Amino acid sequence: MKKIALIVQRGGLDVVGGSEEYAFQMGKILAKKYHVDILTTCAKEYSTWENFYKEGVEPISNQFNYIRFKVDFTRSVYWTSLHSILNEIASITDFINKSDEEKKVLRKKLQRLPLGFSEEFIRHQGPYSTNFLDYIDETQDEYDLFIFFTYLYPTTYFGIRQVRNKDKILFVPTYHDEPFSHLPVIQYYKQYNHLFLTRQEKLLAEDILYNDNIIGS
Repeated sequence: MKKIALIVQRGGLDVVGGSEEYAFQMGKILAKKYHVDILTTCAKEYSTWENFYKEGVEPISNQFNYIRFKVDFTRSVYWTSLHSILNEIASITDFINKSDEEKKVLRKKLQRLPLGFSEEFIRHQGPYSTNFLDYIDETQDEYDLFIFFTYLYPTTYFGIRQVRNKDKILFVPTYHDEPFSHLPVIQYYKQYNHLFLTRQEKLLAEDILYNDNIIGS
């Protein structure tokens, strides 16, 4: 039986909505035919990423499990400082209300940010888990497919790098027209097959990435 790993930043039967719910519902469908593991962290609260759930396997059904890993650190003053730097260039509220021409100017500023700054921002906004990354690296040959959800979290940005065979990867980015989607690190995702939730998201991705390696909604 084929094994599929769904990767999302947090998850549980008491976590509803967003990409977490989408991953769970996709897992339910896939588990009718395949063995499915949702690989996630022990965090429940997204504003802190504090460990809440027990680390390890939580069975959902015969062929469907959550596998959780402890978060290395919660959000800190350091991440707040990084976020403030980004906000000085373009806050979410200001960005949304800008005209297309004004957005182009802001996008160029965001794209010029150092790669190291962008990676630090993603790592420290969380949830970051060394055990999670090690697990993907060590078991990647056991899975036939990895489906990564949401573009901005460490579970995706650093997790996707652990999988050597790019043909095993499907990326569900849930891009939004926001400052984060224009950070230079986002260009790294060009090399992966994308699956979009809406046509509008696909058009946004084409604008962000100029990428032909995409699957329409």
